[in-house]
Amino acid sequence: MVHFTKGENPISQQTVESVLTRAMSDAAFADSLFANPEKTLTGFDLTAEEIASLKGMSRAEFFNATPEERKSMLKVCQSRDPETGSCIDPNHNETLL
Repeated sequence: MVHFTKGENPISQQTVESVLTRAMSDAAFADSLFANPEKTLTGFDLTAEEIASLKGMSRAEFFNATPEERKSMLKVCQSRDPETGSCIDPNHNETLL
C-alpha cells in the first residue's frame, strides 16, 4: 500500500485528500488518474513526493482499500528501498508498498 506522511503543509494535505476523494466519486477522473497520473495531477498543488506516491498507487489497492486504509494513504513514504523503490517504515525496517 502507498503511504503518505502528513506533512507540515495543511494545504498540500487537503489537496491530496481532494484528489483521493475525487477519485472515489468521479469515475472519469479515476480512469485518468490511473492511466496518466502526471497529466491528471497537473495543476494540483502537490509536492514532488506526493505526486510520486500517487503515481505509485495501483487502481486495485486504492479501490480495494477500506475507508480507514484510504485515510492511511495520506502518509507519504519517507524512506524507499534503493533496489525495489518500495516504501520502508523507518521505525520497523519493513517494506510498506
